[in-house]
Amino acid sequence: MSDNSAQDKTERPSEHRLRKAQEEGNLPRSKELVTALMMIASALLLSAFSDGLAIWWMIFSTTAWPRTKPTPLTRPG
Repeated sequence: MSDNSAQDKTERPSEHRLRKAQEEGNLPRSKELVTALMMIASALLLSAFSDGLAIWWMIFSTTAWPRTKPTPLTRPG
């Protein structure tokens, strides 16, 4: 009953196996690293476009919802 799990292996993989895994794209990746890179990229994009987005939102909000006279709130009854 041979189990090929990573915990049962006692020797490091050979150079040939490492090279073959690299060519096939089977490399271990840290999920935290990918998440961190996505957060950094998002922050950079947001900071790069924030001025333009703020100006666009001000123009859009003033043209889409023109100011009208507010209606007074009344209590039911």
